[in-house]
Amino acid sequence: GSIVNITSISGLRASTLRVAYGTSKAGLMHLTKQQAAELGEVGIRVNAVSPGPVDTAMAKAVHSQAIRADYHDAIPLNRYGLEQEIAEAIWFLCSDRASYITGQTLAVDGGFDAVGIGLPSLREDM
Repeated sequence: GSIVNITSISGLRASTLRVAYGTSKAGLMHLTKQQAAELGEVGIRVNAVSPGPVDTAMAKAVHSQAIRADYHDAIPLNRYGLEQEIAEAIWFLCSDRASYITGQTLAVDGGFDAVGIGLPSLREDM
């Protein structure tokens, strides 16, 4: 079997105004490793997907144009991810093609984790 936890890029990198959220997601990443260590012997793989900014209804409602522009500038692929792209990563981790992968967190973030720190538009709100 396979378990895929959904975390967030905020659990991998610090960001402005994300103390509680980022810490909770980092905790879920560690839980993923703990579950992988404990459940592997019964044939259950446990991984996590860590999305970056994704173009969801919620993101459209809460991300101002300034925040969206900053994200585009900060993401090497220069765009928000799509829900389908997150689903494909989950599907892969559940599939037999990932049969020797366990205890891992896969960032699906357009390269966002690879660069910089928090967004300037969020720092202005402090």
